[in-house]
Amino acid sequence: MEPTKNAKRYQHLSDNELSALKFWQIDESKSDIHFIETEDHWQLAVTHYPPKEKKFPYPILLCHGLGSNRLAFYSESSRSFGQYLASNGFDVYACDLRGHGLSEKPGRTNDLRYNWGFLEYATLDMPAIIDAVLSLSSEKQCCFIGHSMGGILLYYLASQSDARIKRGITLGSSLDYSNTGSLFRLIATAAPLTHILPATPIHWAARISGYLSRYHAGAIDPFLANPKNISPQSFSQYTRTATHPVSSRVLRDLALAITGEGMVDQQGQKIARSLAEKGYPFPILAVSGSRDLQCPPEAAHRFGTEQKVFGKEYGQQEEYGHHDLLIGKRAHLEVWPTLAEWLVKT
Repeated sequence: MEPTKNAKRYQHLSDNELSALKFWQIDESKSDIHFIETEDHWQLAVTHYPPKEKKFPYPILLCHGLGSNRLAFYSESSRSFGQYLASNGFDVYACDLRGHGLSEKPGRTNDLRYNWGFLEYATLDMPAIIDAVLSLSSEKQCCFIGHSMGGILLYYLASQSDARIKRGITLGSSLDYSNTGSLFRLIATAAPLTHILPATPIHWAARISGYLSRYHAGAIDPFLANPKNISPQSFSQYTRTATHPVSSRVLRDLALAITGEGMVDQQGQKIARSLAEKGYPFPILAVSGSRDLQCPPEAAHRFGTEQKVFGKEYGQQEEYGHHDLLIGKRAHLEVWPTLAEWLVKT
């Protein structure tokens, strides 16, 4: 299905979500919203940040992580990674996966349900999104930047030798978190509890932390970001505008990466094993934060063709956690330029 431009761009947002955008003065007027449909009839949103002068041939696709959306790439209403790349000549597209952001969500007004897993993202959402990006840009390949679970989706595409990807970057992502300092190990044992509810409200803990951080910076959850490396405003904005409930099947799928058992593709083959046996069909820069409690460097460095750590030991002014890789106090000065430079490497 051909993308539909700006057709009721906020049609899938609740009143509360609209209020949050207004409160935080999120201005997306300079971007175009395109709606596409997956094979199983979910309507997804792709936000386009066009450059004034295109200097790089391949479009850039930004993909958010678990329970998040395109606004995970916004540090403040006036500063976003997508807009930064566009201002430097990149043609940028940010997607919202099913159930997230501007895309369609389960609700009382439709028959959609929280019953999808990781493979629905990988085999239904991503093909439709990538096809839309290539159609809109009139190119045959794109570059992919994925944060957290978005990076795991990039590894899946690599394991399938997807020829539509030119090169990619993962931020705080791994296919195997076992036997590392990742605090995911503390919650992996709770995976069976996700059978109780079709959707798990993981966003509420983040939102409570975000709300309290507006009054005291010490309330910033270090599992989400290094409190010393993110402003309370950016953290609170992120938790209020870019967090969602998660389909419980997705959590059970991701638990296989946490325990080391291994996530599998549609044929039942372990994704990590496929990459180890076949190699990477395109370059992937695996980026991690020195103080990331979700995906520490030792987990991130197990994958990718190149690795990069951000933190004091590596020349930055502060240690980096999980979300502050994107929206930290100095991410726009230390992280964003490094990623842009890597994209144009030959």
